[in-house]
Amino acid sequence: MTQNNEVRRIPISGGLYARLGEEVQAIQSKGPHFKVNEAKLITAIVELFLERHLEKDRTLLDGKFFDKKSYLRGLIDKSESEADLSTSIGQFLEITKERVRKRRSADSE
Repeated sequence: MTQNNEVRRIPISGGLYARLGEEVQAIQSKGPHFKVNEAKLITAIVELFLERHLEKDRTLLDGKFFDKKSYLRGLIDKSESEADLSTSIGQFLEITKERVRKRRSADSE
């Protein structure tokens, strides 16, 4: 909810909505005293994620929306010389290699 508790609608994929429906059914099957629907469940999930995981997983989340092509185009446009461009691209590639190494080591654990 927004600051003034106004409700906003956010579209989600059909597959995700179906999964939410399955989770709602699983919770409701525990007994009549469990009152839940898809909207309440997704609100609870988002609140939990924001409280527990957002800061820890911010880098992963940012990575999903990072536009490499746009970033590299910006490096080219802002570079004043070929040496400047070469240095900037080299730094970008080193950061990228380090992220790949970290991801591979995390996947192997």
